[in-house]
Amino acid sequence: MKKLGFGTMRLPLLDSNDKKSIDFDQVSRMTDIFLEKGFTYFDTAYPYHDQTSEIAVRECLVKHHPRDSFLLADKMPIIRVRKPEDYPMYFEEQLQKCGVDYFDYYLLHNIGVDRYDRTKATGGTKSGQYYERSRIGHGAAKDCLHCGLCEEICPQHIEIRSFLEKFMSAFADFEERYSS
Repeated sequence: MKKLGFGTMRLPLLDSNDKKSIDFDQVSRMTDIFLEKGFTYFDTAYPYHDQTSEIAVRECLVKHHPRDSFLLADKMPIIRVRKPEDYPMYFEEQLQKCGVDYFDYYLLHNIGVDRYDRTKATGGTKSGQYYERSRIGHGAAKDCLHCGLCEEICPQHIEIRSFLEKFMSAFADFEERYSS
């Protein structure tokens, strides 16, 4: 896999004062060129472009290219989740807006210590059902510590596996101390 991803957080606009005025023609040309050059990873999220970047993904990528020709990452907008029922609602809405049946990668968006307790209370840390609807073969970080591909392709030569091990250990300690 090539080392560059196509992010949809800041797409070209028709009106610089309107985040929803995405220039679909230009974005379509950009996605075409990106794929022609051998890149395949696209990233979007619910809040980008006032909740329209996922529509841009559908209109500029999904409608023009076979689903198996690209990888798509999206993220659960945990900042908007207030109750457990919100998770499947947002997940299904995101699939529909993107025009896909599955995501290759599905993440919790913008989680931090300040949002962890609410995310845990609403079931967000146990939302494996959404990952199961993602493509098989892309596991969780804990399942990824052994192959080393991430370190081979990292342009900064970061020791990612070591970092993940330390992070997982610290997170387990945090969860143990603060879980109910």
